[in-house]
Amino acid sequence: MAHILLLEDSSSLRRIVTRYLRDAGHAVTAFDNGTASLDKSVLDEVDVLLTDLSMPETDGRKALSNVRRLCPDLPAIVMTGVERFSDPVLDQAYGYLQKPFSEEDLLDMVDAALIESGRWKDDMESDIESHSANHPHTEYGLEQSCATAPVPFCQPLAPVSRMSRLKAFVAALFSR
Repeated sequence: MAHILLLEDSSSLRRIVTRYLRDAGHAVTAFDNGTASLDKSVLDEVDVLLTDLSMPETDGRKALSNVRRLCPDLPAIVMTGVERFSDPVLDQAYGYLQKPFSEEDLLDMVDAALIESGRWKDDMESDIESHSANHPHTEYGLEQSCATAPVPFCQPLAPVSRMSRLKAFVAALFSR
C-alpha cells in the first residue's frame, strides 16, 4: 500500500515495527538513526516517516526538522518512551506513539496519516476502481464518516477503527 521510512535505533523494535508494517502490506525502508532524513531522494520515495525521538547521530527532533525543510508535506509520526510534552519542532509531527504501543495503534496512526495526506488513496483507488469495473452491480451503502485530522503533538489522537477509515475513504471516493 505505502512506503514507510522507519528511523529507530533499537534493532529489536525496528524488526517488530517493520514486521507489523509489512504484514499490513506496506513497504519499509529502515535505518538505525536519523541521517536518512538528510537525503531528499530517500524522502521523495516514501509516504510516511516513522521516527524514534532519541537516537544517536541524528535524533528524531533533527530528523523531523530535516523532513519539514526538504519534504514539508511528508507526514511524520514520532515514537518515544517519554510522555508527551510541548515542543515547537515535535508539534509539527502528524502524530505521536508512546512506547510501548500496540500493532493496532501503530497501523491506525499510519493509516490515518496516509488518508489525511492523500498518499493512501492512489493505491486504494485503483483497487476499488478495478473491483467496481468487475462488479458493477455491487452497492456499498456505506455512511459518511471522517478520518482523524492531524493534531498538535501534545494532544491525544482520537481512536478511529479501521472500518471507519475504510468507510470514510470509500464515501469520499464515490462522492467525487
